[in-house]
Amino acid sequence: MEPQSDESKDAAIVSEITELQSALRQFIGYLMSGASGVSDLVQEVNVLLWQKRDQFEIGTNFRAWAFTIARYRVLGHLRQKRKEGQFLFSTELIDRLADEWQEDPDEHETQLVALEFCMEKLPSDDLDLVRARYNEHGGVERFAKELGLSAGSLRLRLFRLRAGLKRCVEKQIEGEGGFA
Repeated sequence: MEPQSDESKDAAIVSEITELQSALRQFIGYLMSGASGVSDLVQEVNVLLWQKRDQFEIGTNFRAWAFTIARYRVLGHLRQKRKEGQFLFSTELIDRLADEWQEDPDEHETQLVALEFCMEKLPSDDLDLVRARYNEHGGVERFAKELGLSAGSLRLRLFRLRAGLKRCVEKQIEGEGGFA
């Protein structure tokens, strides 16, 4: 097999990184379980993947390599947060969660596709609320203030939306379809 040029290897790496974005975000979010900074960590991992691209051997499992880098970056982030006095998961728990995730990545991808389908069915106001909650730290409070509503009422609405999304995802996976 003829060796790849640096340009074609870089193009292959960019393609792999791009293709992996939603799964990487979901993986990091799963390991962080509600902690803020998921988007920042995804970007940090993207930068690390690019910086370490010469260490990756084309033809091997890019996903496993990328998720290993992501796992260690999450662990580093959590160590830093612990030093700052914030209680977060133990290293052992993060390792168990990461191992569990990587045992059946197709299941998580199926769930992500179903969730994306279900979110497309949400009215725009509800979709904005979900995005405010999960994309921005403190998003619900700011969103409530913008709408002139209480954060408590929006949290209740968000609870109901999550329950509806969960039902919808379960139906999608079972093959029934539709938004509950």
